[in-house]
Amino acid sequence: MRIIESITRPGYLVSILKMNDKFIIKLEAGPYEQTYKVSDMDIGSLGNVKKLLTDEFYAKVEERFRQMNADFSIELAKHI
Repeated sequence: MRIIESITRPGYLVSILKMNDKFIIKLEAGPYEQTYKVSDMDIGSLGNVKKLLTDEFYAKVEERFRQMNADFSIELAKHI
């Protein structure tokens, strides 16, 4: 697996990796991570992968990170 592109967004890091005929879009915010895998047969190129990274996509990613934090905080509070 190798990183072929890194993108810094406010609050999180986006890495695009290449492994086994797949592009992997990895988003990291603090202790949380989201990963999306796309076959290079379906998407074709790094340029096409980057076209997926729209403002609408990032808004959904940010909402998921907020929900992940809320869910984890609830579970953590149960055990402290």
